Amino acid sequence: MPLSFDDLVDPFEQGRGLPPHALRTFAALVRALTGDHVHPRVVEPGIGPGRLALPLLLGGCHVTGVDISQPMLDRLAARSHGLPGRCDLVRASATALPFPAATFELGYVASLFYLIPDWQWALYELARVVRPGGSVLFCRERSDLSPALTRFDAAWRELISATGFRHEATGPDDETVIRTMNERIGPVERRSLAQWTIGQTVAEALDGYDERLRPLYAGIPEPTWTRTVGALVARARELFPDSTTRLDCQVSFEVAIARVS
Repeated sequence: MPLSFDDLVDPFEQGRGLPPHALRTFAALVRALTGDHVHPRVVEPGIGPGRLALPLLLGGCHVTGVDISQPMLDRLAARSHGLPGRCDLVRASATALPFPAATFELGYVASLFYLIPDWQWALYELARVVRPGGSVLFCRERSDLSPALTRFDAAWRELISATGFRHEATGPDDETVIRTMNERIGPVERRSLAQWTIGQTVAEALDGYDERLRPLYAGIPEPTWTRTVGALVARARELFPDSTTRLDCQVSFEVAIARVS
């Protein structure tokens, strides 16, 4: 069953946030790259509920957000109401941006290309709508799982695979995107903007696990899903007798920057 992003507004908003210091650093970078523009025009394909767009709007940027999911856009419209910057929202595909060439001072993407089979075309489209001298940003979060979280994740993948579900390979990898930017747009500069730790205890991870992940596995029949989650709870108790064991992850927020020629 195809994944419907219309059903994932809450999981995306709850599970994909960035800490305030990372958002501030990102907003400062965008301001620095857009120079003297008082209200720089910025575009984000795959904007979702706007986790990176909101700090830009707070700083007065004119943000145009593109997404294929109307519920995602509706959520961002509600969240951005009353902020200093202008927010234009357009329902469209990242591979066919409905804007003339050289419309924006800056364009960026985050957590998007792995969802798009024709990701290279989406990258070319983003570069097309950014003016010469403007910047294209590829934002990525690199995760370093703790040994405990690695074991927990492996247990879940084993159990979910036993249902017949297969996690589709996600691609491209980050280095492939950066290499393509370098070849097709221009020399790439890499910057590390922020680092932080996220995590929870085993007990916290299991609490509500069923409801949180269910939208991602909508094709699995309910009885099978219920058995699988129950098996995970039992497995987690075997692996982690102490339910206060931390499942932590070190996250690095990095940006690759290419100037449009």
